Amino acid sequence: MNALILNNVVIQLADSIFPVYSAMQWAVCDNTVQVGYIYSNGQFSAPIVTNNTYTGVTPMTDQQTAALWNSIANNDNTTLNALKLQIGN
Repeated sequence: MNALILNNVVIQLADSIFPVYSAMQWAVCDNTVQVGYIYSNGQFSAPIVTNNTYTGVTPMTDQQTAALWNSIANNDNTTLNALKLQIGN
């Protein structure tokens, strides 16, 4: 299994890696890692949960995810920057 990392947070899990935006990276992980986990110094850890909400993690909507991949495919930095603002990164 592979984890796609953005700003030290797992944003996607995949069996196979594929090219991604330069701010992202892939890391090999086991099947205990989940979307939202923190990746730091080569280690995965569960995010801190407070009042049933994750701190420091803003999940992307399906629409934001689609816009992200489209903007990467089209090298559209304007959309990428707008998405960063929407998800707080």
